[in-house]
Amino acid sequence: MPKELAIFYAAVHRPAWAMALGWIVYACSTGQGGVINSLFTFKAFIPLERLCYLAYMLHIPLMYYQGGVQRERMYMGHFNQIMCFLSYTVMSFALAFVCYLLFQAPFAAIEGLIFCKNHGNIWGANPMTVSQETLKNNDEETESNDEENKLSIKSKVLVSRHEETERF
Repeated sequence: MPKELAIFYAAVHRPAWAMALGWIVYACSTGQGGVINSLFTFKAFIPLERLCYLAYMLHIPLMYYQGGVQRERMYMGHFNQIMCFLSYTVMSFALAFVCYLLFQAPFAAIEGLIFCKNHGNIWGANPMTVSQETLKNNDEETESNDEENKLSIKSKVLVSRHEETERF
């Protein structure tokens, strides 16, 4: 690789990667993510989403434990590296699942009992899922309900007047 290209790559590749990820986040949050947004919101990823951070936190102690228990030198070939990666991944997610059941799920249940069911959301809906059309439909429904209430109040007044005149 020419020296100029290597210098350009070294200077630009990290900011370019960060900008690309930022653009993906922006596009998905504004509803223009397309296939990528549907991939990120796929329902099968929900269990992994709940375990991912916990697995991230547990993989370093697992690696330290394995390094402390090991008594001999280890050959670092491609196959051994893949096996180490897979074993750390499986063990991290297995421990994350156990820790989720022992700690995170009970505390989430207690939090749900202490705070309201909507986790402090006074509108009772996830504000990220409310679209402009939903808000517009709710406004139109409120206006039509107000008109119906006005008409029903007028008809109640007329009916009550009619009943009073029949009594006499």
